[in-house]
Amino acid sequence: MLRPFTCIFLLSIAVGCQSEPPTPTTITVTKEELRFDPKTVKPSKATLGWGLGSGTVEVLGREAGSCLFEYTDEIEGGYSVYKVSVPVDSGPVWVRYENSIDYGTYTESGLLTSFSLEKARKVRTGNLHEGLEQPVK
Repeated sequence: MLRPFTCIFLLSIAVGCQSEPPTPTTITVTKEELRFDPKTVKPSKATLGWGLGSGTVEVLGREAGSCLFEYTDEIEGGYSVYKVSVPVDSGPVWVRYENSIDYGTYTESGLLTSFSLEKARKVRTGNLHEGLEQPVK
């Protein structure tokens, strides 16, 4: 039979081990950056516009330790939509406008991301001006 002190001790450990879920956060957008915490962001959508296009993130939720979202990269009406998955403990996710991206042989302005589009899955492409959209197989 457990002694009262032992029962109280075990109960206090069990209660103390329960942690509060993190406070849900949103996507923040400034003039040059869109950013969110994959561990705490709630499903939401935000766009970062720049002179020739935009980048849009739509957070879908979390699954199996990853944050799932769609990223739309749009330039002069043409766009591609990617499904992206990042570990929730990977640190902040961002999309950033850079005025001078150095590609070695040339520079240009555009958007940079904290995640790899090569590792993402392209799900559809289209053109806002033409009204065309096609799924990617």
